[in-house]
Amino acid sequence: MQNINLYPARRGWLLLAVALLCAFHANAAITDYRWYGGGIDPLTNLPSDNWDVLSNWRQWDGNISQWVAVAAVPNFETDVEFTFDNSSTNTVNINTVAHCHDFDCSNAPASLTITGSGSEMSIFGDVRLKSGMTFTYAGLILLKYTPD
Repeated sequence: MQNINLYPARRGWLLLAVALLCAFHANAAITDYRWYGGGIDPLTNLPSDNWDVLSNWRQWDGNISQWVAVAAVPNFETDVEFTFDNSSTNTVNINTVAHCHDFDCSNAPASLTITGSGSEMSIFGDVRLKSGMTFTYAGLILLKYTPD
């Protein structure tokens, strides 16, 4: 009977799996979200300026070159920009624990108000505020800068 060594084949599959995981991680990019505003809270069916209302956010889809609905709130790999494309108010209420990479208010109207009392907001990148804006957020703000 002939011995067949399967280990080299297994090693090849393992190396392929590791290579694919590394390639996937290397291609992971920061996602761009824009505050669209005008969201409807799914629990109350009323307009809401809350951070955790998904319909307040849009994500850039480079495949079709347009802003589309999001499936999740921003996280530490999400750049957020406040422009108020569809909002009747210029208010963002941070009502929950919030995370983002860049926090950019530079293209928002000067009447922008960031408010709320979520327990914590973590920003992992740059912060750009707008002259004249109001920032009354009462929760903890953690600046956790990670260079690109």
